[in-house]
Amino acid sequence: MICIYFEIPYERQLLRIAPFEIQKLLNTIAESAEANGASSFKVACASIYRFSSHEVAPVFSANLFLQNLADLLRVYKRRVVDYRIIIDCCEETDSEDVIADHFAAYRSVLVPSRSFFASAQAERLLKSYIRFEYVPKVKLYYSADFIVPKTDHAETAESQCCIYLSNTGTWIHALYHFMLTHPLTEHAVKAALSKDEQAQYENAKHVQYYFRRNRFCSNYPDYFIDAFLLYTRLYFQVFVKSYHTTELTVIYTEKNAEAANHLIGVLPITAHSKLMPEKSMAFDGLSVDFLQLAYLTICASVFIFDDEMPEFFLSLHKSAPFITSLYEWMYAVGITEVKNDICSVTPYAVERLEQWLGTEKNKAKQYIADFLWDKYKKGMLCPDENLKDIFGALQFIPEDQFMLHYFFHKYSDKEIPQIDISPFKSTVFFPALESYQKALKISKQKNINEAVYAVKKAVSSVQAHTFPAGEYRALSCVAFLHLSQNKIEDAITYFQYALDIAEALNDSSFICEALFNLSISCFLQNSLHTAENFLGRLLEDAERYFEQPKKIPCLFMQGRVALQLGDYGKAELLFQEAEKAASKHFQEWAPLCRIWYARALSQKGQTSKAQPIFIANLDKSPDARLFLIESFLFAPILRDERAQIQVSPETFTAVLEPYQSGFVLAEELVWGHLYGKPAMQICYAALDSYYRFRLAANSLEESASAYLQKLEDTARDALKNHDMYASIYSYLCYDAILRQEGNTSDTANGYLSRSFKALQNCMDTMTENTVRDKFIFRNVWNAKLYAAAQKNKLI
Repeated sequence: MICIYFEIPYERQLLRIAPFEIQKLLNTIAESAEANGASSFKVACASIYRFSSHEVAPVFSANLFLQNLADLLRVYKRRVVDYRIIIDCCEETDSEDVIADHFAAYRSVLVPSRSFFASAQAERLLKSYIRFEYVPKVKLYYSADFIVPKTDHAETAESQCCIYLSNTGTWIHALYHFMLTHPLTEHAVKAALSKDEQAQYENAKHVQYYFRRNRFCSNYPDYFIDAFLLYTRLYFQVFVKSYHTTELTVIYTEKNAEAANHLIGVLPITAHSKLMPEKSMAFDGLSVDFLQLAYLTICASVFIFDDEMPEFFLSLHKSAPFITSLYEWMYAVGITEVKNDICSVTPYAVERLEQWLGTEKNKAKQYIADFLWDKYKKGMLCPDENLKDIFGALQFIPEDQFMLHYFFHKYSDKEIPQIDISPFKSTVFFPALESYQKALKISKQKNINEAVYAVKKAVSSVQAHTFPAGEYRALSCVAFLHLSQNKIEDAITYFQYALDIAEALNDSSFICEALFNLSISCFLQNSLHTAENFLGRLLEDAERYFEQPKKIPCLFMQGRVALQLGDYGKAELLFQEAEKAASKHFQEWAPLCRIWYARALSQKGQTSKAQPIFIANLDKSPDARLFLIESFLFAPILRDERAQIQVSPETFTAVLEPYQSGFVLAEELVWGHLYGKPAMQICYAALDSYYRFRLAANSLEESASAYLQKLEDTARDALKNHDMYASIYSYLCYDAILRQEGNTSDTANGYLSRSFKALQNCMDTMTENTVRDKFIFRNVWNAKLYAAAQKNKLI
């Protein structure tokens, strides 16, 4: 451990004469020591600064501190005319008293003032940075001057506009690094871009969050690449005006010539390529700890962005001035081509450093891994396969909480029952994971209560060992199980717990997922205002975190909420916006958005516009068949138009993905389980039975009674299961029986009464009058029911 003793013999007197000036000097010196990773303590009229060998580059740090100290003493030379500095080495285990006694022994030696002296051991460590001369009288080494490396290359103006492609990074990383090192001011953005472009630029900036969180991704999705290139185009529109240049040079090595060509192809500015020249490099005379530090910095730049470097070095107890000095040294000795651009390091320099350091180079891995681990814990790195591999490459074994987080990011609940979890048998969370897998298997067998018990057991286990990712997924699973039992209020409570945990984890994927689950639950509960709020938050977070796959279902469900409230114009716009968002990168969602847009038209009374859309998409989603039948009911029923609808037994029973049916996103989560068959099939049965009844009744066919019976059975089943559409099915029964038996039918009035009661139950969670009014008077089905209830004096 290097220790530096700094004494001002007349410190007390000087503090009386010029207290503010001297105190400022002492504070500045202490700050300089701290900035270079030193600790300090006071003794009489002196301070001792310790540079521990356990810290990164203690000798280089001590040298920077001594240089700064010399500069400060030159500034204060008129006030501080007498001082003494002694540099020596002590043991790491030495206490402050032992170190103080060690330097007190120097009082018996007539050490000249106004100079720096070092012991033989300290001289051996610092001779790469300071030129010493031996002074026999005091048996110490006098500091003659500091060694400053000579710059052997001239930095040109061109180097300020170069993008360096390293052997380890991608063209995206190189381009993003250039953007970070060439920031744009708000004033420059406003001056160079139109209002629309400024809005585009602000939205496009969110792509950075995704990129930084997924920085180790091996294959970025197309939607990210397109958004990043849009951000790049707008950035360079401002760049050319801010930096007064219209050309760039892409510096590359032979290993990444292909990446360089691709980069030049996507840059929205004239760019030339230039092969980085190989040059010999000698590190003779340089301190080992400086070479270790340089290698650590180069390695860190592969994993850490330029604007994170201050944070990284702060974790090593070094501050911004330290980084500036380090970069100057690296440039001066020829390791980098541009003074402040760590990516301009020459590949040959890296090879030479690795040869020079040998096994010592492995020390860098732990510092980088520790920093990345801290980033992960803050939610700034996605716990995916790529990060797991990075930790492996850095020889870092992450804690069990990461492995469980990684597991739940990799596998969905649909996949987990088939996964072999035995590789995790040695982890603390294995019993919890085992219980969770068991719960999922049981839930498939429809034994919901037993599944809830098993998953709650998993919750208790992960809570006991503080595994938040496991707690998030287990609580979400409990919520889904409650949904399947129509315990929607309980489900909302558990989803809220899950959201709280996701926010504590700062996991953007989990946050968006939890918000969507909450919005769906509120929608199923007909708490439509709350559903709107959750969907609004989700849309904001999907933009902020650039969670683009969550955006389309969010817009789609916003359209469904508007549809429930009879806001047909708003619903049309939202379904169209969802389709537009899906059209390029999420095309599987486009047909469903188009079908539900047509449903908004249909319910608004524009069935002639809606029906061609339904017919064109009959093979895309069963929703099209359902809504085509529904559209027939909004027009006079004069003839059978079902010829174009071919319904097979598999139409509504096939296993569907959320993008194939809006019912899979919502209704099936509850009534698909309660009915034991798809809720969409029940809805189709009701609408189809009513339609067939009307056709048969018009033709005076005997089959009319059979269709009516099927409709009544469906309506009774829906009331029994508290189906959110039970009021519609009972209303259709009322209307059918009324047509058959006339206005005096008690049976018809009974269905009307039950229908209106079901509608009132649907509104129990609606506390806002405006929402209730829209739901009753603007929703086409509810408006028909309300008018009938009013006519029959039920209101």
